[in-house]
Amino acid sequence: MKPAAAKLRILLVNVIEPTSEVEKRYPSLGPGYLAAAVRQQLGAESVDLRIVNDRVTETLDSWSPDLVGLSCTSKNFHLARRYSDQAAVRGIPVILGGAHIT
Repeated sequence: MKPAAAKLRILLVNVIEPTSEVEKRYPSLGPGYLAAAVRQQLGAESVDLRIVNDRVTETLDSWSPDLVGLSCTSKNFHLARRYSDQAAVRGIPVILGGAHIT
């Protein structure tokens, strides 16, 4: 029997200010839409997706994704840069999107 191929591990981050109650209360739908599109295009069985709003550094260390997607607004671009730098140090490619980048 052929061994199962390893799943592509993708971490999607909704970059929010962790101390802001308003940002936690009204999360962006963007990462959810991206996750659905990736599963549809690549096949749900070939990807392992996680969406996080916080504890990004811990998730990078404990889960070791193959790719990180960051979605941010202009207000939180400084956090997106920090997360991007943390992923880069670990050799993980980063895709940045969201309202700020658009």
